Amino acid sequence: MYKVFFKDKVLIVAHEKEIPAKASDRQLVEVNEPGDIIRLVNHFLKGGHKEVVLIAGDVKGTWAGIKQHFKVIKAAGGFVLNKGRILFIYRRGKWDLPKGKIDKGESPEEAAVREVEEECGISGPQITRKLPPTWHIYQSPYPESKGRWILKKTAWFEMSYNGGERLTPQTEEDIVEARWLNPGDLAEVLGNTYPNLESIIRLYC
Repeated sequence: MYKVFFKDKVLIVAHEKEIPAKASDRQLVEVNEPGDIIRLVNHFLKGGHKEVVLIAGDVKGTWAGIKQHFKVIKAAGGFVLNKGRILFIYRRGKWDLPKGKIDKGESPEEAAVREVEEECGISGPQITRKLPPTWHIYQSPYPESKGRWILKKTAWFEMSYNGGERLTPQTEEDIVEARWLNPGDLAEVLGNTYPNLESIIRLYC
């Protein structure tokens, strides 16, 4: 099963045996032919349903067909723990986790550590385990590719940090705050974050 977010909506690609529990405002659609894929994706992007489930006999093949219609970008980020607290950043009016694009020649692990260090001003976080990746769709805001549809995959890693450095948000990346939060204090974050991050955050609260 694959799950990809677009703003506050989610597109799920699943076999009929994998369909998740019924949600409100859901549409179920069968994929019968490869030619159906782009039409169904456009329907999802432009339609009003909060959740669209594409039921496919060949889930991997359908997902591959979806990816062909987007520019795929790979990113990596960290879920950083320090004495039970979790590191969050506040960027562009939303709570977020430190993350960014993988540079040429970097592994996802290297990129995740680098992004945490750059965006939060700490050094030496250690990866402890790999977390599930997330996918989301957006239109490029950049002049050289403005309006192009992007499918971004973010690889996530749990990290531990035992230092005591002062958090320094990377303001040139529009980050205005970096903060350690206790798991019991995440209601504010969950009320103002991106839907694709909720599945990661809820692993810890």
